[in-house]
Amino acid sequence: MGIHTGEKCFVCGQVFTDNDDVVVCPDCGTPYHRACWQKNGACVNLPLHESGKSWQPEKKAEEEAQMMRICPDCGTSCPKDATHCPHCGKPFLRPEEESDTPPATFREQLRETAQRMGAQDATCGLDPAEDLDGERLEDVANFVAQNNLYYLPKFLRFSKGHRISLNFPCLLFPQYYLAYRKMWGISLVLIGVLSLLHVPQSIVQLELMFQQYLPMLREANAQPEVIQFLQNMIGKLDAHETLLNNIAMISSYFEIVLSILLGLFGNRIYYRFVLRRVHKLVQEDVSPEMRRIRLRQEGGTNGWFILGAFGIQMGFAMILSLIILLCLFAL
Repeated sequence: MGIHTGEKCFVCGQVFTDNDDVVVCPDCGTPYHRACWQKNGACVNLPLHESGKSWQPEKKAEEEAQMMRICPDCGTSCPKDATHCPHCGKPFLRPEEESDTPPATFREQLRETAQRMGAQDATCGLDPAEDLDGERLEDVANFVAQNNLYYLPKFLRFSKGHRISLNFPCLLFPQYYLAYRKMWGISLVLIGVLSLLHVPQSIVQLELMFQQYLPMLREANAQPEVIQFLQNMIGKLDAHETLLNNIAMISSYFEIVLSILLGLFGNRIYYRFVLRRVHKLVQEDVSPEMRRIRLRQEGGTNGWFILGAFGIQMGFAMILSLIILLCLFAL
């Protein structure tokens, strides 16, 4: 019997037999079918490479896990019969004492489990097979990747019919939050809508700027044509001052209402986005481990996307400003 017989290929998930042509990663030792290795061209067990550890057979890993216990304070692995944590010194309860300990609340259990398990348990101690509108909670958790302790309880409530959940980043900076969570389509639409709502306010501010610069240009003995042009612009804008101020005020109210709605429904929007993306990714014919990697790659967050959204918004604002100036020149 080969040393890898009975273990699973990391890519296709099939169990190795004695007749399989098996190759292993020279760095971490993860086994693959030769065809699977050649298909990817490299080892795809990225979490193992990042941790610097070596691959171990599942049975051996399970046996070692059964012989260890995790400190609830610092997360250090300790021998199962240890009386205290060798890292932080926290004393462990004896089995008979643990049974007398009052149960923690649901949120305390989530927080303690998340701190204990860290990145090893994306579901934060919840049931991985829990159904979230047709998708497994484990797949959703792998896609969210960051801040699961915040999102998963809210997603569970959404799956039971709840709609509203306050999201402060989405309330204050909705377009940047959406981009940060890789919801580019909604972010771009929102950037366009917010930029258009700013147009009336920009025109009012432009009129104030003309009024401030006109005395300065006169004192500097500027060209009469320039002074005459500004006077004409101010006169045309003054003729519609009431209308412009009303439109600017209405657009400001619309922007406030839109921000409040996004703050209240931002988590719900993200939930629906996650479900759509997860549903598409789980249809791929790959092994469970490869699916987990794909979900984490496609989901999660990206801080650079905030800069990208900011740059797009600035560019869109400049284009709108040029259009406004051209329209004023044509009046």
